[in-house]
Amino acid sequence: MLVKFLFKRLVFFIFFSVVLLTMMSISYGDYSDIVPSQLIVRIVPGTIIEDLCQEINALSFEKIFPHLRFPNLEPKLEHTYLLYFSPFIDLESAKSNCSNHPDVEVVEFNFIRFSQNSKLTPDDPKFEQQWNLPIIGMLEAWKIEVGDPTVVIAVVDTGVFYAHSDLSDQVWMNTDEIPENKIDDDGNGYVDDFYGWDFTDDDTDPTDLTGHGTHVFGIIGAKVDNAIGIAGISRNCKVMALRAGTSLNSGGTGLQDSKSSAAIVYAVDNGAKVINMSWGSDRSSFVLQDAINYAYVRGAFLVAAGGNNMNSEVIFPAGYRKVVAVGSIGMDGNRFYQSNFGANIDIVAPGAQILSTHINDKYRLLSGTSMATAHVSGIAGLLFAKRANLTHEEVRGILISTAKPIPDSPEFMGAGQVSAERALLASNSMQARILSPETRTGSDISVDIIGLVGGFKFREWQLFYGVSEEPNQWTSISSPSSRQKFREKLMTWATSGISEGVYTIRLESRSHDNEILHDHVIVHVDHSAPKIQNLTIGNWILGGQRLKVVTWSTDDFTTDILYTRDIGKEFNPIMESSLGREHIFWLPTKGNQFYIHSQNSANLRTINDNLGKLYQTPTIQTKIVKSNFFKKTTSIPTLHLVNSAIDFDRDGLLEFVGQPFADAPTRNVQIYEDNQLVYTIPLDFKPMQVTDVDQDGLIEILGNDGSRIFLIEVSTSSGYPEEIIWESEVIEIAQAEDLNGDGGQEIVGANNYSGLIFIWAKNESGFLKQVATIQNETDGVNAVQGFAIADFDANGKVEIVVGDSDGDLIVYELVSEFNFRQKWHRKMGVEDAYQLAVGDLTGDGIPEFVVGGEVNEPDLPSIASRWKFQVFTATFGNYRPIWSQEILPYRRNGNSITISNVDEDVDNELVIVANPGLYIFDQNGDSIWHHSVIQTPQIITEDMDSNGINEVYVNSQNGLVAFEFTEIANKSGKPGLKPIPIGTPPKMISANFIGFGQVAVIFDTRMGDSISDVQNYSLRTRGNPESIKPRTIIRDQMDQRAILTFPVGTFIPEVTYEIHVSKIKDLDHDLIDPKHVKQVFTVPPTPDPIKSLDQVIVYPNPIRSSEFHKGVVMFDFVPSGATIEIYSVNGELVDNLQVEPSDRGQKAWYLISGGRSDVAGGIYVYSIQFMNFRKTGKLAIIK
Repeated sequence: MLVKFLFKRLVFFIFFSVVLLTMMSISYGDYSDIVPSQLIVRIVPGTIIEDLCQEINALSFEKIFPHLRFPNLEPKLEHTYLLYFSPFIDLESAKSNCSNHPDVEVVEFNFIRFSQNSKLTPDDPKFEQQWNLPIIGMLEAWKIEVGDPTVVIAVVDTGVFYAHSDLSDQVWMNTDEIPENKIDDDGNGYVDDFYGWDFTDDDTDPTDLTGHGTHVFGIIGAKVDNAIGIAGISRNCKVMALRAGTSLNSGGTGLQDSKSSAAIVYAVDNGAKVINMSWGSDRSSFVLQDAINYAYVRGAFLVAAGGNNMNSEVIFPAGYRKVVAVGSIGMDGNRFYQSNFGANIDIVAPGAQILSTHINDKYRLLSGTSMATAHVSGIAGLLFAKRANLTHEEVRGILISTAKPIPDSPEFMGAGQVSAERALLASNSMQARILSPETRTGSDISVDIIGLVGGFKFREWQLFYGVSEEPNQWTSISSPSSRQKFREKLMTWATSGISEGVYTIRLESRSHDNEILHDHVIVHVDHSAPKIQNLTIGNWILGGQRLKVVTWSTDDFTTDILYTRDIGKEFNPIMESSLGREHIFWLPTKGNQFYIHSQNSANLRTINDNLGKLYQTPTIQTKIVKSNFFKKTTSIPTLHLVNSAIDFDRDGLLEFVGQPFADAPTRNVQIYEDNQLVYTIPLDFKPMQVTDVDQDGLIEILGNDGSRIFLIEVSTSSGYPEEIIWESEVIEIAQAEDLNGDGGQEIVGANNYSGLIFIWAKNESGFLKQVATIQNETDGVNAVQGFAIADFDANGKVEIVVGDSDGDLIVYELVSEFNFRQKWHRKMGVEDAYQLAVGDLTGDGIPEFVVGGEVNEPDLPSIASRWKFQVFTATFGNYRPIWSQEILPYRRNGNSITISNVDEDVDNELVIVANPGLYIFDQNGDSIWHHSVIQTPQIITEDMDSNGINEVYVNSQNGLVAFEFTEIANKSGKPGLKPIPIGTPPKMISANFIGFGQVAVIFDTRMGDSISDVQNYSLRTRGNPESIKPRTIIRDQMDQRAILTFPVGTFIPEVTYEIHVSKIKDLDHDLIDPKHVKQVFTVPPTPDPIKSLDQVIVYPNPIRSSEFHKGVVMFDFVPSGATIEIYSVNGELVDNLQVEPSDRGQKAWYLISGGRSDVAGGIYVYSIQFMNFRKTGKLAIIK
């Protein structure tokens, strides 16, 4: 118990000593279990301790047992002292000097002894693979703190697989909620949120389906010493799992701002002290920033990933000033090659090949700043557990000031590598924070710099600037100042004479020990208005909905407004909620006009109104009809089908041929007839085409098994394929077509390594022989995945159309037997132009070709990935597009197109599977039908029931299904209508000012998407017709609450305001009750300034370091302008404190004399002077 007490009460100055010792060569070896700079001595009775200290160069002393009730029972205790030495002293030599001194009976180090109820090394079997924990000092840190279940760390991510055996005990549970009773028991706005909330699907189950959130969770909080898996950093802290992200079509995971913002608000509202955000993008978002401000002012410590783009670019939310941005290091302790760097990174942590938990009770390795962020969050949780009264800024200051520099990394990596041991040993920290401007703020004339600077042993601060995100030299923009600042203006930096460009502002804070702490923010100096570029107006399809879309880019980071109107009416603004270079707006589907207003971060503006003519958009059909086709189910599983059905056994019934998907029991090709499996080809391959290349009357399948292309043929006229009659390992894709018009078929194939197209034809003996090659001579990557082959211009010569991976569309025409030349070439503006189909879509008997690929917009790389399909027809020796359609989302696999007549007229339709949607377009290019499907690499259209109408066969969740056209009673062609009863209209039931420019609006039921539209809200003072709109809206509490954020300076204390809502509907599309569209609230008064000393409180008193740890005395309710003087009992002035307006009535004394050295334990007298008032008292400091 004695050693435990000593260890706790020495925690204030251990930090400083440990930091210095890491830079010294310690002659007595690696004593990680001793307190630096301290010795324990028992002196000879009668020795004057002050004289002894002077002789052996001890700085100070204290009695270890100052309050013995029965000293005679053990007289030696009364003569035992703790001696303090300089951190720079060789402690081994000091110990030797003491032992040789005649007045010292015995001397020893001040050892730290650890409880024996837990092992120093966890018993988790995979702990040895966690290289990341020793490098940040976790074994040593756990000797100091192992976490507390009352400290909650929120992980806003893809959720957590909370049934994982290594995580289930660590998951935060909302114990105020009774699960599954469909009641909001705790009144937090969420029903049955026992395990948190799924903001992606808006339900009670935040289960992770992809694994990213589970991996992050495991780094922070995997159970320790459970003989399972790995060890988590925060040990006994609880981790709150909030699902706000999901898998993306392009791979990886993503989070929508609306979902992640609501999750951040939920986290802090429900007790999270730390919020981990292992995600980000280069777009700044007002709604995300407002959610972060909401959490910050409520005391949450926010941590975010700094990015994996291997550059110094800023991503958000890491770029916001109230968030700690984390970079990653590798096993060598230097920057991991993927990690971002530069002035925006605050600190770094391990992020390469990190072992952690995965879904389905598994483990896996992942790399990135996502993983690094989790380390910092876990250590922050331990800090809050050790010292519950720390603020988020103090936690940040401790982590930054105790980080280990990374001298071998040339790139700027913030304060360095996080150190759990150093952080937990630190008592207090100096602070240096730039709170404004925000990252990417622009300036033309000047920038106001607002900050927080001061704290433990603070001496002075100074501001500098450097060029770019990675300055190699700094220019001062202020003189050193010794005045501490608390969220107030440091200076105004004049930028009008500075060249345009990116700059980094640096705030340096220096201590009396010459420790330097710094903070950075990246700003843009801009003297020119933004340029609007690459404007496009698009007609997109997403699911069953048509969208009219306008996109453009700007050369600056801008916030843009699109003003739109119905022709002849007033303009309505549609405003962006984020700052970026890429801009996308959704327009009303009826015809309208618009113009663009663009404003960069320096508040310089550009208007693009098409030279005064305005931009015009046509009316488009909104909904895609979902009638006219009905579904037929089959008992056939999902298959990669061959191109058509065929009657192998000659019984008059067509069979389907296909390869089961990867999760099927077998990958061997199967043949189904009349919904029954009739034959399995004992080969694992992908069937591509049914053909009879050698014209012997025996059916073949052209297939690909990954290593070769081959033909497998039936052995009898009514049998199934079993004999391979031809193969080639030269090509990767192939197609059989009649190239020379002789009625036979040749094979056309492509080798994507060489860019060559090969042609095989039968020789005199009937064997296939290579007869020609075609070279794709276009630049770039020329991989192809298929061909469109026909006589497209009706000149009697076959053309081969190919689309390659970088968007080249090429037509080769036959000029002599098997000799093709390039006839036409066009850049498509897409990538992977692989989807090709042939058929007559104009009704003239001449085929067209269709091509589809991923839209490629180099200037708009973040705009949603989508398909672009185009139909081309031949015109006077050229090929021109006659139809185009863009479809979302883009998924690389499981797509196909075909041209076929699938209704009762005489014209063909275009059938497209853009996974996960099936679309049918008529001859005019109008979309006539849509349905959801799953990946279908090959569509089959076939009249299997012999009723004269082709069915469309595609894959569904339940296997292969068919859709067949049918005439319906509604002859108008419009979807059938049915009456919908009008429900009870929703009501706005309250509006409350919640501080910091935010108002919380509550509705009585769940609302629809209109709750998020800023145009539906108006704020005005009572009796004033002029109103303003909120800047952003955070939608949370199961869509019953909207947090509206208004511009700074909107609200005036003690003024009454009205909130008006309009056009808001609930989930049943019921419009808000007109009797409940207004709420009134009054902004609370600003607290009166303190004008006397009557309310002064001094706490804690006495201060015991073993209990409070912080080493600080607070003088509370002290008026600005007061002076606090602290004296020893001998009347010597120990410290003098000035209370500034920025102190907000609170002044901290960090138990240091004159801001330089720690004071000894004992009794002190304080005197507070304000105007003619004086208040005195005593302080007891027990060390």
